[in-house]
Amino acid sequence: MVSPGRAQLLPPPRDNLLLATVPSDKIDTAIKQGGILSAAASRPLSASLDVARTFGAIDAIHAGTGATASYNGSGVIAGMTDTGFDPSHPAFRGRVAQIHHYDLQQGIYLSALSQPEIEDWTTDDTENFHASHVAGILAGADCGNGYGGIAPGAEIVATTSRLTEAGILAGVEDIIDYAQSQGKPAVVNISIGSEIGPHDGTDLFCQYLSMCAEDAVICISAGNAGENNVCATAAFDDLTPRSFTVNRTPTGAVDGLVDIWSDDDTPFDIRLELYDFDTRGIIAASEWMRADATGANLLDSRIPGTESIVWGSVTYAGGVDTNNGRFNTALSFDVNRSETLAQAGPWSRYGITVGVRPSRSGQKVTAWCESSKLTLGHVPSNSFRETTDGSISNLATAHGVISVGALCSRNITPGIDGTDLEWSYFTPGQIGRFSSYGTTADGRSLPMIFAPGAMVVAPYNSHCTLSPIPDAVASASAGGREYHWVACGGTSMSSPFVAGVAALWLEADPTLTPAEIAEIAVNTADNDLVDTADPRRRAGTIDATAGLAEIARRSSLPSVDAPGSSHPQYFNLQGIPVANPTAPGIYIVKRGRSTKKIRIDG
Repeated sequence: MVSPGRAQLLPPPRDNLLLATVPSDKIDTAIKQGGILSAAASRPLSASLDVARTFGAIDAIHAGTGATASYNGSGVIAGMTDTGFDPSHPAFRGRVAQIHHYDLQQGIYLSALSQPEIEDWTTDDTENFHASHVAGILAGADCGNGYGGIAPGAEIVATTSRLTEAGILAGVEDIIDYAQSQGKPAVVNISIGSEIGPHDGTDLFCQYLSMCAEDAVICISAGNAGENNVCATAAFDDLTPRSFTVNRTPTGAVDGLVDIWSDDDTPFDIRLELYDFDTRGIIAASEWMRADATGANLLDSRIPGTESIVWGSVTYAGGVDTNNGRFNTALSFDVNRSETLAQAGPWSRYGITVGVRPSRSGQKVTAWCESSKLTLGHVPSNSFRETTDGSISNLATAHGVISVGALCSRNITPGIDGTDLEWSYFTPGQIGRFSSYGTTADGRSLPMIFAPGAMVVAPYNSHCTLSPIPDAVASASAGGREYHWVACGGTSMSSPFVAGVAALWLEADPTLTPAEIAEIAVNTADNDLVDTADPRRRAGTIDATAGLAEIARRSSLPSVDAPGSSHPQYFNLQGIPVANPTAPGIYIVKRGRSTKKIRIDG
């Protein structure tokens, strides 16, 4: 087991992007050394089968029913980066090739690279079971109870962290490194999300992840904020200021981040306001601030006479983002309310609003907030409007990844005591209302595909100290320990389903590129639930069998061999010659007896 003394805590650079650990009091000094075009602090993120497996015809694929061969992910590396993994669970025992753990706040790296080390590993997090559940859907073995995963023949590489961006990306690199060392294709699941960011795939995390997606199939959950107003947007037809509300948590505190973006480099001004919903007027406000630098506390002597209503801090930092050229500011709220503010119970007469003043007519401004802490709302007779069409996780906007939404495959599971567990919130066969979606700032409709995500039964971390065990469905004893399977719902469950299907497809054809896997997934999806008028339902549902049929069809294409020819010849995937292809797509290029696939991007 390797600990903090390892020379290379984080992977080497990808292109011009580098993951690094820097003490917080040294960050400014490091940036001022020069040569750094853009820097972003690593933020904490959120840890966004029996029926599900039948729903996707996975059992038939495992058995080879109606197919030329059976597939279970053999020869493929199945990795995930998460928190709360238990390698001793019978669903994983003997099939975990490596474990890597990062606690970058403490500068700690731990790994288990041999079977004795893996057998000695307990868990990375005794307060979480998310990683065990996700890994079980992706590649857990069937222990005789019907709750096996999608690719039970795959090798597992588990990477865990405190869910910081740098720790997650370092884990992705570990999975890719191991797969490449074994000469095998890899799939990576990331069931983690964040609503904070530009939602156009240009932030540093998304850029880095897109590079990784050239080396492995990366599936990422769309998020579970599909019913939460985490997005508010306004198109200013004049220079009149507009406002949106920042709604507090159930405790009454306004605590969290609000991220505001212009559609281009045009700046905007901001101010903090106290709004009276009875009189529909602003009763107090800070001065207008140009949100292009680090600002002082907007509550600090800027709203006189309101100390009896709210207190705390609201700070901001902003400017033109060097990655996409858009003006941005982030507000950090740590605000408490008085009994006056809470006088009407859950929804008081007074609320905190953020005023935005544009710099030009036609400017569009969009704000996002952390769904676990805040929601955004509208002020009466105001052009800012909250929306769930924008709830898609910022992480899922990375180019080259497969973003996955959740379909409800069941709402009843058998309890461990023989009593059925029922969740009326879920409607089998329908898209989950919680499943995040949206159109990105660069015009893409996400998620790309849906898969079963509620309620999915998978392994539980036996070292987790949560009590009682939530929604336990089955149990088994092994080595003197009691192990459980539990039911959970969310896009965290649907994403590893798609990653497992990708592993089956890569077993059928290990030469498929990540881009081809994504293309096959979208083009062979079941479109029964698609409704182009409904932004929540613009993508199809993964169809593992149809994807295998497409892979088989591609492998039986007419020969394009041209012996002796030294000039390249191009063919589309139907084997039809194409002269100097320029249209976006996948092509076969033949030079003599050498054949390879190429991709032309639009």
